[in-house]
Amino acid sequence: MRLPVALLALVVCAPLVGCRRTQKFTTTVELNRVHAFGRNPKEPSAMDVELRYVDCPGEARKLVRGDKAFATCALALKAGVRVPVDVTRRYDADRGVFRSEVTRIGTCDITTDPKDEVNYEVVENCTDLKATGMVVGVNCSRRREPALIEKCPWLLRN
Repeated sequence: MRLPVALLALVVCAPLVGCRRTQKFTTTVELNRVHAFGRNPKEPSAMDVELRYVDCPGEARKLVRGDKAFATCALALKAGVRVPVDVTRRYDADRGVFRSEVTRIGTCDITTDPKDEVNYEVVENCTDLKATGMVVGVNCSRRREPALIEKCPWLLRN
Protein backbone atom coordinates (compact mmCIF):
# COMPACT_ATOMS: atom_id res chain seq x y z
CA MET A 1 0.00 0.00 0.00
CA ARG A 2 2.83 2.40 0.79
CA LEU A 3 4.55 1.89 -2.56
CA PRO A 4 1.55 3.03 -4.67
CA VAL A 5 1.06 6.08 -2.41
CA ALA A 6 4.75 6.96 -2.67
CA LEU A 7 4.68 6.60 -6.46
CA LEU A 8 1.56 8.75 -6.68
CA ALA A 9 3.20 11.43 -4.52
CA LEU A 10 6.30 11.33 -6.73
CA VAL A 11 4.25 11.67 -9.92
CA VAL A 12 2.26 14.60 -8.50
CA CYS A 13 5.17 16.46 -6.87
CA ALA A 14 7.92 15.95 -9.47
CA PRO A 15 6.44 18.34 -12.06
CA LEU A 16 5.95 21.02 -9.42
CA VAL A 17 9.59 20.84 -8.33
CA GLY A 18 10.78 20.87 -11.95
CA CYS A 19 8.83 24.05 -12.67
CA ARG A 20 10.64 25.89 -9.91
CA ARG A 21 14.07 25.66 -11.46
CA THR A 22 16.19 28.76 -12.04
CA GLN A 23 16.20 30.09 -15.59
CA LYS A 24 18.72 32.51 -17.13
CA PHE A 25 18.09 34.95 -19.97
CA THR A 26 20.06 37.60 -21.86
CA THR A 27 18.27 40.58 -23.39
CA THR A 28 18.81 44.21 -24.33
CA VAL A 29 17.67 47.17 -22.26
CA GLU A 30 17.73 50.91 -22.64
CA LEU A 31 19.01 52.80 -19.62
CA ASN A 32 16.37 55.40 -18.74
CA ARG A 33 18.15 56.77 -15.70
CA VAL A 34 21.55 56.27 -14.06
CA HIS A 35 22.10 57.90 -10.67
CA ALA A 36 25.22 57.50 -8.51
CA PHE A 37 25.19 58.14 -4.75
CA GLY A 38 28.08 59.27 -2.55
CA ARG A 39 30.33 62.23 -1.87
CA ASN A 40 33.03 61.33 -4.38
CA PRO A 41 31.64 61.13 -7.95
CA LYS A 42 34.57 58.90 -9.02
CA GLU A 43 33.92 56.40 -6.21
CA PRO A 44 30.15 56.23 -5.63
CA SER A 45 28.83 54.20 -2.71
CA ALA A 46 25.76 52.96 -4.64
CA MET A 47 24.02 53.41 -7.97
CA ASP A 48 20.40 53.30 -9.15
CA VAL A 49 19.74 52.22 -12.72
CA GLU A 50 16.32 52.31 -14.36
CA LEU A 51 16.07 49.82 -17.22
CA ARG A 52 13.50 49.56 -20.00
CA TYR A 53 13.22 46.20 -21.74
CA VAL A 54 13.24 47.28 -25.41
CA ASP A 55 12.24 43.89 -26.84
CA CYS A 56 9.09 43.58 -24.70
CA PRO A 57 5.71 44.79 -25.95
CA GLY A 58 4.19 47.61 -23.93
CA GLU A 59 6.25 49.27 -21.23
CA ALA A 60 8.33 46.95 -19.05
CA ARG A 61 10.72 48.72 -16.67
CA LYS A 62 12.88 47.74 -13.73
CA LEU A 63 14.72 49.85 -11.18
CA VAL A 64 17.74 48.28 -9.47
CA ARG A 65 20.18 49.59 -6.87
CA GLY A 66 23.70 48.27 -6.97
CA ASP A 67 26.34 48.32 -4.25
CA LYS A 68 29.73 50.07 -4.27
CA ALA A 69 31.43 47.41 -6.42
CA PHE A 70 28.72 47.71 -9.08
CA ALA A 71 28.68 51.53 -8.90
CA THR A 72 32.44 51.73 -9.44
CA CYS A 73 32.26 49.35 -12.41
CA ALA A 74 29.21 51.09 -13.91
CA LEU A 75 30.56 54.66 -13.93
CA ALA A 76 30.65 54.59 -17.74
CA LEU A 77 26.92 53.80 -18.05
CA LYS A 78 24.86 56.71 -19.37
CA ALA A 79 21.12 57.26 -19.80
CA GLY A 80 19.78 56.57 -23.30
CA VAL A 81 22.31 53.83 -24.07
CA ARG A 82 21.27 50.27 -24.94
CA VAL A 83 23.22 47.52 -23.19
CA PRO A 84 22.92 43.75 -22.75
CA VAL A 85 21.70 42.43 -19.40
CA ASP A 86 21.57 39.00 -17.83
CA VAL A 87 18.33 38.16 -16.03
CA THR A 88 17.75 35.23 -13.67
CA ARG A 89 14.21 34.01 -13.02
CA ARG A 90 13.80 32.00 -9.82
CA TYR A 91 11.08 30.97 -7.43
CA ASP A 92 10.72 33.13 -4.31
CA ALA A 93 9.33 30.86 -1.59
CA ASP A 94 8.71 33.82 0.76
CA ARG A 95 6.25 35.40 -1.68
CA GLY A 96 5.06 32.27 -3.46
CA VAL A 97 5.81 33.64 -6.95
CA PHE A 98 8.64 33.77 -9.44
CA ARG A 99 10.91 36.84 -9.40
CA SER A 100 13.32 38.10 -12.01
CA GLU A 101 16.66 39.52 -10.94
CA VAL A 102 19.10 41.44 -13.11
CA THR A 103 22.53 39.89 -12.46
CA ARG A 104 24.66 41.77 -15.01
CA ILE A 105 24.30 45.15 -16.73
CA GLY A 106 26.73 45.60 -19.60
CA THR A 107 30.03 44.28 -18.27
CA CYS A 108 29.20 44.84 -14.58
CA ASP A 109 27.88 42.18 -12.22
CA ILE A 110 25.15 43.39 -9.88
CA THR A 111 23.71 41.84 -6.73
CA THR A 112 20.42 43.27 -5.48
CA ASP A 113 18.58 42.73 -2.22
CA PRO A 114 15.21 41.15 -3.12
CA LYS A 115 13.67 42.56 0.06
CA ASP A 116 14.82 46.15 -0.60
CA GLU A 117 11.81 48.15 -1.77
CA VAL A 118 13.92 50.33 -4.06
CA ASN A 119 14.27 47.37 -6.46
CA TYR A 120 11.02 47.05 -8.36
CA GLU A 121 9.54 46.07 -11.70
CA VAL A 122 6.58 47.61 -13.56
CA VAL A 123 4.79 46.19 -16.58
CA GLU A 124 2.21 48.38 -18.29
CA ASN A 125 0.38 48.23 -21.61
CA CYS A 126 -1.60 51.34 -22.59
CA THR A 127 -4.14 51.66 -25.41
CA ASP A 128 -6.31 54.51 -26.63
CA LEU A 129 -9.84 54.62 -25.29
CA LYS A 130 -12.24 55.55 -28.09
CA ALA A 131 -15.87 56.66 -28.13
CA THR A 132 -17.73 57.34 -31.38
CA GLY A 133 -14.47 57.04 -33.31
CA MET A 134 -12.56 59.64 -31.29
CA VAL A 135 -9.83 59.12 -28.72
CA VAL A 136 -11.28 60.22 -25.37
CA GLY A 137 -8.70 58.81 -23.01
CA VAL A 138 -6.26 56.04 -22.33
CA ASN A 139 -6.63 52.62 -20.73
CA CYS A 140 -3.57 51.11 -19.06
CA SER A 141 -3.31 47.51 -17.88
CA ARG A 142 -0.60 46.09 -15.64
CA ARG A 143 -1.50 42.49 -16.42
CA ARG A 144 1.23 40.32 -17.86
CA GLU A 145 -0.45 39.40 -21.14
CA PRO A 146 0.47 36.24 -23.12
CA ALA A 147 2.11 38.33 -25.88
CA LEU A 148 4.43 39.88 -23.28
CA ILE A 149 5.32 36.53 -21.69
CA GLU A 150 5.97 34.95 -25.08
CA LYS A 151 8.48 37.67 -25.95
CA CYS A 152 9.88 38.20 -22.43
CA PRO A 153 9.44 34.97 -20.39
CA TRP A 154 11.43 36.23 -17.38
CA LEU A 155 8.48 38.53 -16.55
CA LEU A 156 6.15 35.58 -15.83
CA ARG A 157 5.22 35.54 -12.14
CA ASN A 158 3.56 32.13 -11.66
